[in-house]
Amino acid sequence: MPARRDLKVRLLEKVVVNEHGCWVWQGHVMATTGYGRIGTGNGKGTDLTHRVSWRLHRDSIPDGIYVCHSCDAFYPVDSIEYRRCINPEHLYLDTNSGNVKRAFALGRNSHDGERNPARKLSLADVEEAKAMVAGGRTVADVARHFNLSHSAIKYHVAGGIEALRARRHQSP
Repeated sequence: MPARRDLKVRLLEKVVVNEHGCWVWQGHVMATTGYGRIGTGNGKGTDLTHRVSWRLHRDSIPDGIYVCHSCDAFYPVDSIEYRRCINPEHLYLDTNSGNVKRAFALGRNSHDGERNPARKLSLADVEEAKAMVAGGRTVADVARHFNLSHSAIKYHVAGGIEALRARRHQSP
């Protein structure tokens, strides 16, 4: 059986450098997450390419620590293309908490409005519901129109959870 080629060689031969200086992985990418994977050799399975790149170019990764991308700021908020970057200059170590805080600061991982996968109404629907109530239709009638519960329409017409909480804490 021929010897397996060096992991670093196999990793770097499937990279294209883009305009941001990202080393964009061109090999296998997981459809669900957008992260690249590569076989690590010697029957050890596969690993995420950005983690492999960190280990090959930098150092080990302590338990419970994430390899994060600083280049995510170059991409639109709704893009996950940065996850294919394996440029060690674009990678840094952080905790899960730090990674999540950065993602929220950049507007990623936000599930407000249109980007919420569980949303029932588009922003245009919310505006229509508000206009219907302002025009004299009852909340129950609007709820039937959108095939939603009375409380769901009341929530959206009121301005969301922040508005409901603010009203709850107002002095009489």
